[in-house]
Amino acid sequence: LLSHEVPEDAVLAGIRAARAGGWQVVLNPAPARALPDDVDGVVLTPNAHEARVLAREQDVEAAGRALAARTGAPVLVTLGAEGALLLDGDGERLSALAVDVVDTTGAGDAVNGALAAELAAGRPLRDAARFALAAAALSTRVPGARAGMPRRDDVVAAL
Repeated sequence: LLSHEVPEDAVLAGIRAARAGGWQVVLNPAPARALPDDVDGVVLTPNAHEARVLAREQDVEAAGRALAARTGAPVLVTLGAEGALLLDGDGERLSALAVDVVDTTGAGDAVNGALAAELAAGRPLRDAARFALAAAALSTRVPGARAGMPRRDDVVAAL
C-alpha cells in the first residue's frame, strides 16, 4: 500500500519491490500529483477530487475512465457517502453502507487499508472494494481516525 505522501522515488521502489515479491500494489495518489509511468497492475484509489485533478476532467466518472484508459490500471474512485466507482473493465458503481456519520477523518485510510488487506488475502478486486467501502463507512461512526477503525468481524457482520 503506497501513497503520494512520500517522494516518487520511494513509490517507484515500493512498486518494484512488491512486483518482485508477487504482491498486489495499491497506490493512493494523495496528494494528487503526476502518476508514475508504469502503473500496470497497480490498483489506483483516488478520491473524486484527486481523480479530477489527475485526469484533468470535471466529471468524476469521466475522470475515472480517463485514468483507467491512460494507465491501464484498475481504478477505484472513492465518492464518500455515495460509495465508489470501480473501473476494471466496464465500470461499476458500488454503494456505501448507510451509517450515522460522526467524523469522516480516516475514512480514506480505512478504504485503502481494508482494500490492501483483502487483496493480500486473495480476494477478487470487486469483493475487496465492497469490503473496503464497508470498513470506511463503519469508521465514520465515532470521532477520530484511529478510534473509528472497525475490526474485521464488524465489517463482515455489516455486509
